[in-house]
Amino acid sequence: MPGWPYDLFAMVHAPTRGEVSDFVADFARRSGVEQYAVLFSTVEHKKTSMRYFEEG
Repeated sequence: MPGWPYDLFAMVHAPTRGEVSDFVADFARRSGVEQYAVLFSTVEHKKTSMRYFEEG
């Protein structure tokens, strides 16, 4: 994707930013990744769960 400098990206959910940072640092260390960036959301776009089957 033009303008996107990352080869791999994933979404991590945790109650606090600190827990996200700790998880990512541990994951990177275990995976041998030395350079990474953690990007935090600034806006919450959706708060409802997916509905795959509607009744009625």
